[in-house]
Amino acid sequence: MAGLAEVAALVTVVGAAIYVLGLLGLAWPIHKRWNNDASTTWYAMSLIPRAMIVGQGIRIFVGFPTIVAILLLTWWLMIFPVLDLLSARISALAGWVIGIFALLALLAGGYWLFWRWPRIRWLLGPTPENPRYRWLIWITVGLSIPAFFVAGRLAAGAMEVRSESPFIEVDLSLLLVAITLAFFASFLLQLIDATAINPPLPAVEIALSDGDRTVVKGRLLTHMEGVVYFFDEQHKLTSIPDSRVVSVRVRKEERELAPAGE
Repeated sequence: MAGLAEVAALVTVVGAAIYVLGLLGLAWPIHKRWNNDASTTWYAMSLIPRAMIVGQGIRIFVGFPTIVAILLLTWWLMIFPVLDLLSARISALAGWVIGIFALLALLAGGYWLFWRWPRIRWLLGPTPENPRYRWLIWITVGLSIPAFFVAGRLAAGAMEVRSESPFIEVDLSLLLVAITLAFFASFLLQLIDATAINPPLPAVEIALSDGDRTVVKGRLLTHMEGVVYFFDEQHKLTSIPDSRVVSVRVRKEERELAPAGE
């Protein structure tokens, strides 16, 4: 029962991190990049379906720091028990040489994989279009590196090597704590990119049913209860009822440049 409770806690932590990242990845660009006040931003976020927020959070969360966290945890889990076994059977020097070689091989393999198959680079998450905040980089890196180290040590401590069967015993409770801490550190690092992207809203053209067949351009927020909510070309939140709309066409994504002085 203790193991199930810890697994549930891990799922809760990861789910909360994904939702918060998605919320931040939508709210912060709308507030900061489009110069909307806090009340407008909050109202816009209340209109967005939760599925879209979670999807944006997954897009941000499944990024480079999370991949590094998984690789490091894999290295700690697989190599340290072998190090202990080699140190006991051969020598400590041999164990450390093999461990360092395995780490280099793991990093080189990951680097080769990303450059060999460019199509999987989407795993790195969205590319920030704006400068990252230096103060945020210092804070998150300063907190995440010790967290990664502690997570690695806890993961290694969760594996106990014995000279008789069973040769390896796993402390599930300690391992889940290590995984939770690694994902928390990854969450901190992902905040850097989450605050440097433009609002991930689709560009649309809305044809109105007036006599001039006016076409309004902007960024679609949502459609609910017979009303289209979108940000116009001046990045102001606007709503149009369905009775005034002839069609809504999603346009090809256009890359927005960061304003000068950002």
